[in-house]
Order: sequence, then C-alpha cells, then structure tokens
Amino acid sequence: MAFKGRPETSDLRGSPSVNIAKKLFTQGYKLRLHDFTAYETELKNLEVGEVYKNLSDACEGAAALLVLNNHRGYEDFELPKDLPGDFTILDVWQVCKKIQAENFHYCTIGNLLISEAIA
Repeated sequence: MAFKGRPETSDLRGSPSVNIAKKLFTQGYKLRLHDFTAYETELKNLEVGEVYKNLSDACEGAAALLVLNNHRGYEDFELPKDLPGDFTILDVWQVCKKIQAENFHYCTIGNLLISEAIA
C-alpha cells in the first residue's frame, strides 16, 4: 500500500496502491489490506477494507493477491498451503520469487494483460 518498497517507506501519499484500493472498494470489492511498513492506523483510516498485520492471514479466504509495490518482504513470502487452485497473484513488480514457482495463476504486467488476470 505504501508508495514504494525500495527504499522502504511507510508513506501512503500519492501511492498508486491506495488509488487502486479506493477504486476497487467503490466498485464493491471486499479488500484485505496489508503493508510491511505502513502504519496500521493509516491503513484503517483509508476505510477501504480490513487491515491485516500478517500477509498470510490476509490471503486466507481471498480470491487474489495484488502485489503493488516492490518491498523485499514479498521476495520470500510463501502463500498459505490451503488456498484454492484458482487463486490469482498479480505481481506488478515481479518481486515474488517463491510464489512464481507455485501452482497458482501468477501474472505480471509484462507477461499478461491485466484484464486476463482478473477475468
């Protein structure tokens, strides 16, 4: 959710992730928010979804994971084992090294149209 992950920042100002979350929320999507460095109170103040301290917990029961900044925490992140086979990951920074090798629908901006990823 923060503006960027490298260098690490908690700053939400001008963040494309925040704009995307607001747009999805207004279209009726139920969002689960997580950020490795942003302050929980600031994420809650966005009022666009439930805030999770743990990324694995945020994925539980979700249909997709949108990775919208390049924080190093995503490199070694492992998805929970009990996610459905049609779980989709959109990793716009191609930072999720471990997830790329798993059997989920993994896509990036560079290898797939976004419309195909969320269809």
